[in-house]
Order: sequence, then C-alpha cells, then structure tokens
Amino acid sequence: MVTQVLSYPSLARSELPRVMDRDGVYRQPDSPHWMIRFRYRGRQTRESSRTTSRREALAYRRQRMGEFGLGKGRIGSEIPTLKEAAEALLMHIRASRKSRRAPA
Repeated sequence: MVTQVLSYPSLARSELPRVMDRDGVYRQPDSPHWMIRFRYRGRQTRESSRTTSRREALAYRRQRMGEFGLGKGRIGSEIPTLKEAAEALLMHIRASRKSRRAPA
C-alpha cells in the first residue's frame, strides 16, 4: 500500500493567534488586550480580559470559569439534598398559592 505524505500548509499571520491559544488565552492581531475563551454547556464563550498582561488574563479566566461553576475555582455550586429540594418546592407552592392537587 502506498500512501502520500503531504506537508502541513503554512498558516497566515492572522491565523496564528487562534491556533496558539491552547491554554484559553489569546491576543487578536490588532488589539493589545488578551482575550479569554472557555466552553460552557456546549457553547464557546469568548470575552476580553481588559488587560495587557498574560498572567492577569489567565487569572481572570480562572475567576470567570469559577463564576460559571467550571474548573477548580468553583464558587458555591453545591448540590442540594433531596430534603432541601422538597422543602424549597413546598415553600414555592405555598408562596405562589398553588394547590397540591390537580383540578378534577
């Protein structure tokens, strides 16, 4: 069996920042600020870190991921127990004055 080996095509200068962002931070060619990116619920989230320091951009990315409940820096995303969930549901039903029985 004969296979053909093709060389990897060279990338244009504008494509390099998008390829080199393995750790979730990258810089647009025309901007001094670092951009951050991460995935949340199957969607790509991108935003500016508003900083020119790569180290600060990485810290900002960790903070934002923690706000979304991702990564090591999770912020208070505890899973309620069944008892807590049932109490919250009953409190909601009482507060909204809904009947627990279905109408006949």
